[in-house]
Amino acid sequence: MKKYLVPALFVVCIAGNAFAGGIELYKDAVSVSASDEEEAVTITGPPGCIVGLPPIYIMARNKDTGVAANTTALPDGSFSVSIPAGGRDSVKLTFVSANGKKKEMTVKIRESAQSRAEKAHESKGSEVNVDLGQFSA
Repeated sequence: MKKYLVPALFVVCIAGNAFAGGIELYKDAVSVSASDEEEAVTITGPPGCIVGLPPIYIMARNKDTGVAANTTALPDGSFSVSIPAGGRDSVKLTFVSANGKKKEMTVKIRESAQSRAEKAHESKGSEVNVDLGQFSA
């Protein structure tokens, strides 16, 4: 009986923390895709990324444009949300557990390689070829 007491107390403590009030977010696990052709990004978290009293709601808001998107974390603590956002925009994520506890984080959107190439091409100026005809001295 004594050999089960310590593991049982450990499980009760862990479960109590998850349900009593806390919400844990592993920010380093969150990843952001580059902007696609429609100027949208997908922000994802792997299983175990967010822990708290389910359901856990996720609100994403582009701080530069005000556009918002919402989703719910899966039971394993993973999530995925797509939101319109271009390179260099900031997206604020708010995670809210069923008991109202919150965690927040902001992610910076990186520019896609295509977007960077287009901007570089636009900034170079125009090249004009003019045929002046035959030159005579």
